[in-house]
Amino acid sequence: MHKFFTWNNLDQLYNMIPSAIFTVNTNRIITSINDKAANLFGYSAEEIVGRSCTEFCYGPCCSHCRLFDDSVPKPASGEGIIKTRSGLVRIILKNIDLLRDNDGAIIGGIETFEDITERKKTEEALAESEERYRTLFERTASPILVTDTKGNYIDCNEAACQFLEISRAELLTLNVRDLLPKGWEKRPQAHKILWKTEGVIEAEYLIKNRIKIMELTVTPAIWQGKAVVFGVGKDITERKQAEEKMRRMAYYDSLTGLPNRAFFKEKLTAAIIKSRSKKQKLAILFLDLDRFKTVNDIMGHDVGDQLLKDVAKRLKKRVGKGRVVARLSGDEFIILLPNVGRIEDVRKFAEDVCENLRKPFTIAGRNFHVTTSIGITVFPDNGEDTKTLLKNADIAMYKAKEQGGNSYEVYTFAMNEMAMAKLELENSLRAALERHEFTLFYQPQVHGMTGEIVGMEALIRWKHPEKGLISPAEFIPVAEETGLIVPIGEWVLYTACMQNKYWQQKGYAPIRVAVNLSARQFQQRNLVSMIARVLKQTGLDPNYLELEITESVAMQNLENTIKLVKQLKDLGVHISIDDFGTGYASLSYLKLFPPIDTLKIDRSFVRDISQNPRNASDALVATMIVLAKNLKLKVVAEGVENEKQLKFLLERQCDEFQGFFFGKPVPAKEFEQFLTRQPFKMEFIDDRAGEF
Repeated sequence: MHKFFTWNNLDQLYNMIPSAIFTVNTNRIITSINDKAANLFGYSAEEIVGRSCTEFCYGPCCSHCRLFDDSVPKPASGEGIIKTRSGLVRIILKNIDLLRDNDGAIIGGIETFEDITERKKTEEALAESEERYRTLFERTASPILVTDTKGNYIDCNEAACQFLEISRAELLTLNVRDLLPKGWEKRPQAHKILWKTEGVIEAEYLIKNRIKIMELTVTPAIWQGKAVVFGVGKDITERKQAEEKMRRMAYYDSLTGLPNRAFFKEKLTAAIIKSRSKKQKLAILFLDLDRFKTVNDIMGHDVGDQLLKDVAKRLKKRVGKGRVVARLSGDEFIILLPNVGRIEDVRKFAEDVCENLRKPFTIAGRNFHVTTSIGITVFPDNGEDTKTLLKNADIAMYKAKEQGGNSYEVYTFAMNEMAMAKLELENSLRAALERHEFTLFYQPQVHGMTGEIVGMEALIRWKHPEKGLISPAEFIPVAEETGLIVPIGEWVLYTACMQNKYWQQKGYAPIRVAVNLSARQFQQRNLVSMIARVLKQTGLDPNYLELEITESVAMQNLENTIKLVKQLKDLGVHISIDDFGTGYASLSYLKLFPPIDTLKIDRSFVRDISQNPRNASDALVATMIVLAKNLKLKVVAEGVENEKQLKFLLERQCDEFQGFFFGKPVPAKEFEQFLTRQPFKMEFIDDRAGEF
């Protein structure tokens, strides 16, 4: 076999080779051509042989056609462009080898080629498509992430890098798990991004210790011959933060950060369903702080709010995980204990909570002592639905509060009967004003020196159509709790002023009428204007109206009390401090008030007078009288019932007296007997005086 091609065997090769082929001499003149090549050019073989190959090139000669110009000729290959007889331009891929004679001398070349025009068009279209894709991929504002089937990042656009705050080069070294917050892969939707399930998910990313959230449309695909996962995203961090803020506003208490009533009710409803299916019990502890209002009113809302925050922290720490503690409103908290065993365990837990809250709270350098009343209900023993359990827990809590607080009560059905009776009383109380069932009784106040009646106290009574006369001790607390004391109190004031004015118009000697102001009334913004209006409507001279404020009410908010007393004094009315000695004030506080007129010694001190020098009540009453006199206050003793008490008080120069010894509270018609009678003889007293 010869090592080189020769002219003698070329003709045999032409039709055997599947490619187009022709030969040239060293002057680039075509010396032979096969049919396939001739057809490609659009000529016959006879028309092509003898012509220069450059005639068929499009543009300058291809570089590989210049191989004969080289000092050391060698084979060449590459792409070229030809023009056909019809003027079409075709792209070819050709290969040129050298032809040598028997002695090895170069005598020409042989060129094989194939038409790659369509392939080139396809490649260019694909390249153009890829360029458009890349432009769209890079320039779109939406983050795009591409991962392989194992979650490794293999591509991303600039928007994704900006969202993730990371370079493309660094991202392509990471797996999707590397950017997810701890525990995220355990969430139900995580498999959509980690295991290629198609769909829309909300993916959280931990970026520089911050959580950012992307809404990803996840789509499995074949890309560059590989199975991949495309994720097209949208930054929804701000939206989710706003939603979370709204959710917290809807389900969490803004002051303490604890769940609120709505959250607790949802949790309780779910816990009931679970407990019912598993035949388990759960318990609810309803807490109300004892005397919190006193702290809040005296120390101000800032201290009160901080106290609530500190209470919430203690409760949260004591309750622990798996249980729920929430703030219902004001100073009310509630605890859910799921899957409880014995009621004794719940009692022990309640005792622990009481003990925990008994420890002092330090706020602004001061210690505050707070206790709590707790009502307990158990599912299903005390109720099988959310509403019933909460209602009964509330009933049990009030029972604990009635027992003095700082304790707990487990709900019983007997409590419900008492609560129903209380509710019935409240409903009747609401209708009592409209039905004119209230009436006023009056009790005389007697001057210590002259024995004359110098005043009277107006005391409300309720003539119930079915139950008869109801004591104020029974209905006033309910009226105070429900707020009904406000319209009732205004009626009392109006009726007492109107009655006093009526007696004056009948010609009786003018005396002062005393009316109690309740705690709820004292908090009214329009209290002063309401009293001024009543005085104007009734025509009563303010000098003949005395307003009684209990010591505990006066001390609840000292700053507000001082302001109100001044405004009331500006109206011209008299002010007295009622039930003095029963609260936590001292006479030194009275110096802070605008001039008040009267100090009323509580009946509990008067009742215990024994005229024994060693008796504590005797010493306290004597001290009160002396100190009040030093402050130029008139002193009235309440609850005087016998001669021994009266004598003791007279000896210590008490100014006025009120009590059964001089007369019980009676209706207005009967009280007129006091207005017409002779003065009491204070120098000689017998038992008949109590008949008046």
